Amino acid sequence: MTLDPQLKLAIASGAAALVVCVASIYRQQHEINKLNAGMRARNRAEPSSSEHRDLAEHSFSNEHAQDAGTDETDEQDFHPHHITATKKDMEGNGNIGRYFLLPGSNGRAQVIANMFSNAGKPASAGGVVVRRSGRGHDVYLGTLRSADGTSNVDVGVVATGMGCPSVDIVVTELIKLGAKRFIRVGTAGSLQPHTIRVGDVVVATAAVRDEGTSRHYAPIEFPAIAAPTMVQALQQAAGKLDAAHQSVDSGDSNSNSNTYCGIVHTKDSLYAREFGEGALIRSHGEYMRSLKCMGVLASEMEAAHLFTLAHTHAHGNHGKGGIGSRDGTGHRSTLAPVKASGIDSGNGSGVGPGAVLCGAVLGIVGDDAPFADKGKQASAVTAAIALALMGVRTLHQMERGSITTKTASTTGRQSKSNRRKSNTSDSSSSSSSSSSSSSSSSSSSSSTSSSSSSSSSSSSKNRSFVGRLSLAVNATSTTESANAPSTPTSP
Repeated sequence: MTLDPQLKLAIASGAAALVVCVASIYRQQHEINKLNAGMRARNRAEPSSSEHRDLAEHSFSNEHAQDAGTDETDEQDFHPHHITATKKDMEGNGNIGRYFLLPGSNGRAQVIANMFSNAGKPASAGGVVVRRSGRGHDVYLGTLRSADGTSNVDVGVVATGMGCPSVDIVVTELIKLGAKRFIRVGTAGSLQPHTIRVGDVVVATAAVRDEGTSRHYAPIEFPAIAAPTMVQALQQAAGKLDAAHQSVDSGDSNSNSNTYCGIVHTKDSLYAREFGEGALIRSHGEYMRSLKCMGVLASEMEAAHLFTLAHTHAHGNHGKGGIGSRDGTGHRSTLAPVKASGIDSGNGSGVGPGAVLCGAVLGIVGDDAPFADKGKQASAVTAAIALALMGVRTLHQMERGSITTKTASTTGRQSKSNRRKSNTSDSSSSSSSSSSSSSSSSSSSSSTSSSSSSSSSSSSKNRSFVGRLSLAVNATSTTESANAPSTPTSP
C-alpha cells in the first residue's frame, strides 16, 4: 500500500514533535529531581527548631544594631558624586553648622559669594573658597559679619539647578555631609498680581506639592512646611531692610519692594502647568485658578521638595521604627519640647538642635505678564538676595542668643541653688548686694545707651549693604544673560 506524500510528511512531523515533547518532559523531570535532592540535603543540614529560633533572634539583634549605626556610618563614609565638598566644609557656627544659600544658577551663586565679607581676598589669605564642579554646582565657602558686627558667620552658597530632581541630588548630598541650614534664593511668578507685583519678595511658609519628586519621600497628604524659625528670622530681616530703605533716597530701585509671607506653589512644568502648553490646557487653567482662589501667593519649582527633605532628614526616619531616641527603634530623635523662650537650639517648633531647617525667599519676576523686562527681574533678584543674606544674620543672632539664654538660665538656677544652701545672710551682705544691684543698674543704663548707638550703626551698615548688593547684581546682569531669570519660575 502506498501512502500519500502529504500523509507521510504529516506522520514524520508528528513523530518529530513527539520526540521533542518526550525530551522536554525528561529534562523537566531531571531538573525536578535535582531540586528535590537539594532540598533534602538542606533539610538534613538545617538546625533544630530551637537552634533556628536562636539564630533568627541573633540576626534580628544584629539588624537593629546595624540600623542604630546606619546614620553615622553612612555620613562618615559618604562621598558626594555631584558636588565637590567635604564634611569639614559643612562645619562652623558652633554646633549649628554652616548656613547655605541655594540659588538656581551658578551665576547667581557667584553674585551672592561676592557679597560675603571675605570676598575679594585670595582663599589662601582667608578669602572665599571655591569648590569647582563640572556640573555647574560650584560650592562657595565664606563668611558674613554678624548682625551686631562682633563676629563672623560661616556661610556657603551652591546652585541647585532648576526643578525638584536637581534639588533632591544637591541638597541631599549637602545634608549627608552635615549641612543643616538652608535658604533657597530664587524667583517666582505672582499668583496674586493685583497685590504682589514684579520686584516684590515672597517668604514661603509652605508649598503646594504639585511635583513628583517629593512623593518618593512622603505621601502626598504630608504638608511641605518651611521651618517656623526660618520664617521668623526672614520676617525680622525684612523689617530691618524695610527700615533701612525708609532712610534711603527714593531713587533706590529697591525702595518700593514689599515682602509677603504665605503659601507658594511648586510645579514640575513651567510651560504646561502655568502657561497652558499642551493638550491639557483646560485642566491646567482650572487648577491654577483654584490655587489663586485659595490665596496661594506665587508659583515656582523647588520649595516643596526642599521643605520635604528637611522633614525627612530632621527626624532621622530612614528605617522602620519611625521617630524616637535610641530606645529600640535605632534612631536619634531631633524632637524637643517648645520652650517659653520661643527658640530651642535654633528652632522653637519642637525640633531639636540636630534638625534640618529650610526656608525660601522668592523674588517676583512676573505678574500680569509672564516675564518682566530684564531690569525689573534684576531688581527682584537683588531684593531676594538682600533678604536672604540679612535672614542668615538674623537667624544666627537668634540661635546664638538661644544658646546664651540657656547658659544664663543654667547659671541662674545654679546661683539660686547655692543661695538656698547658704546658711549665712547678714545685713552687710545685703548691703553689698544692694550696692551691687545699683552698680548693675548703672551698667545696664550704659549698656542701653551703647545698644542704641550700635543699632544706629547697624542701620547704616544695612543701607550700605543694600546699595552694594544692588550694584553687584546690576553689574553682573549683562554678563550673566544666560543665567538671568528668563522665566517666572527659574530659581
